[in-house]
This record gives sequence, C-alpha cells and structure tokens, in this order.
Amino acid sequence: MASATGLTTATYIEALVECLAGRGSAPVLRAGGRDTSAEDLLSAIHRHARALASLGIGRGSLVALLAPNRPDALAIRYAASLLGAGSVFLSAPPAQESRAGLIAQMAP
Repeated sequence: MASATGLTTATYIEALVECLAGRGSAPVLRAGGRDTSAEDLLSAIHRHARALASLGIGRGSLVALLAPNRPDALAIRYAASLLGAGSVFLSAPPAQESRAGLIAQMAP
C-alpha cells in the first residue's frame, strides 16, 4: 500500500505475518498455561484462512466470533484480515436465543 509520501507501507496483517515468519519457534502467546509459538500461530492463521476462503469469506465479508480470547480465536480473526474481511468478537450471552439475536443484528 502506498502512503501519501509515495513509500510503500504494510497493512497491520502483512506486518504481523512478516514478524511471525521471522520468529520461528519463539513463544508469542500464552493462554491457559500453554505457549503458542510464532510458527504455530502463523500456521493456524493460514489454515483458518484456507477454511474461511472455502466458505466464500473474502474482501468485504464480516466474520463474527462468539469465542473466548484464545490463540485459535485470534488466528481466525487474523485469517479474516488476511483475506480482506472484517472481524468482530461478540459477547456470548448464555441463552441461545440471545446469541442468535446478536448474530442476526451483526449480519455477518
């Protein structure tokens, strides 16, 4: 992407992927007492991107997640960004009817 100065700048997801690619087995996330390495997170991002793309998710799509703040949920969010889609974490009301209403309201 070109900036106002004519210099090329990376999007946040491009910068993140580049950073992860250079970190190898270094831990980048810790959740539930378990580390996730850069290479594992990058692999998960690409795996989820392929799955989302197979569902027709792409530029202009909105992916809504009823998910805890965990490595896989972050990987899905980053995968959506890699495809040019937006993403949003939704609260997870206990009642299924409330969750369905929330999803309908967001219209992902």
